Amino acid sequence: MLTITQAAERAKVSRAAIHKAIKAGRLSWTKDDKNHYLIDPSELDRLYQPVDAKNTNIVDSVEYRLLAQKLEFTERLLWQTENERDRLVQVVALLGHQPEIKPEPEQQPESRPVKSLLWAKLFGRH
Repeated sequence: MLTITQAAERAKVSRAAIHKAIKAGRLSWTKDDKNHYLIDPSELDRLYQPVDAKNTNIVDSVEYRLLAQKLEFTERLLWQTENERDRLVQVVALLGHQPEIKPEPEQQPESRPVKSLLWAKLFGRH
């Protein structure tokens, strides 16, 4: 049986974490004749999985590589999004500084009195 301190050292957590697990009912315990908590090592291992010496190198694990790939993808996506945002901010700034272009009104041809050919033939004027 392990004391709270021994259990915390074995599980590589704080004493407070052990107390919290006991209080929440996640960790079974008994008390000794001095009214101290005692924890069965197998019960501790059930809650806090033992760390194997050969599995402590997380860098070699598949989970680590997957998380590293997700992080790299997320950082790349963030970089692309920030660049797109910066480009759009520049476009908006350029559009805000452009003088307002008003369409020119269509020019109507000068209105001349319509000369009829009949009058020109009768009076000889063009």
